[in-house]
Amino acid sequence: MTQAALSTETGVSAHRISEYERGKIDPSTNMLLRLLAGSGHTIALVDTAEGDFVNPYANARHLRNVLSLADALSAANRLS
Repeated sequence: MTQAALSTETGVSAHRISEYERGKIDPSTNMLLRLLAGSGHTIALVDTAEGDFVNPYANARHLRNVLSLADALSAANRLS
């Protein structure tokens, strides 16, 4: 998918998408989910013991918690 197509699907500027791709800035959790949805992808949690994909809708609360923790850790690392 091109940056222009993803921009059209998500309403995010192609310039901003380019910055994410080049690692110039990191997307927020909400932006990451928006970009994934716009590109036709989702995040699924994997049960490593079973190796099966777990329904992401059934685990949305857990996923939000994991992504919030990742955001908090990233912010803390930038402050230190």
